[in-house]
Amino acid sequence: WVFCNFYLEQWQNIIDIAPYYFNNVREHIQNQLATMSSEMATAWLHNTNPFNLDHQISVAVSRTTTPSNKACAAMYNHELFKKGLLLRNNDHLRQYILEANDTSAIYLYDKIQSLRVQREKLNEDRQNDSLILSISREIDNKERLLYRLSHAYQEQVQTDNLSWKDIQNSLKPNEVAIEFVNFGYIDQYYALLLRKEFDAPKIV
Repeated sequence: WVFCNFYLEQWQNIIDIAPYYFNNVREHIQNQLATMSSEMATAWLHNTNPFNLDHQISVAVSRTTTPSNKACAAMYNHELFKKGLLLRNNDHLRQYILEANDTSAIYLYDKIQSLRVQREKLNEDRQNDSLILSISREIDNKERLLYRLSHAYQEQVQTDNLSWKDIQNSLKPNEVAIEFVNFGYIDQYYALLLRKEFDAPKIV
């Protein structure tokens, strides 16, 4: 259905079906990983392509007007799910990296934490949104690099049921949560913004 609409350039149809695609992908991955060890799960995620239609959705987003609240919420949840596969328990990540004695990964992890502190301070002051966006993008890029560099990081791959509502409920009144989304193979990112008072995430 997605491929058919893609070749017909029915972009809005793809956006409309995206939430159902995201749900199906989540269920498929969770079912696959349910009986796998962490090593098997990491290998399966690396060798298969469970997000093979993300590229088509990315193109559709770039060709349409602002997606609906439902579509934006689904995109936000999808990105959270993918990140959850990369890192489930951040509290113990540094311990695993230290045990692996990976100095490059340790440096990168500490840099990410420093950037998070800087972003939190800016969030508290609710100023300089452009700098917050820039720092969030840098964090996102470094997290992806850390995943590629650190075997210990990859061993934490597993499913995550976090939703945008959970993120919103954890926000303070003046805070903003930002998720950068890259659906597939094109070098194009979308920022999904979330504040306490939003009805749904907003795409920019």
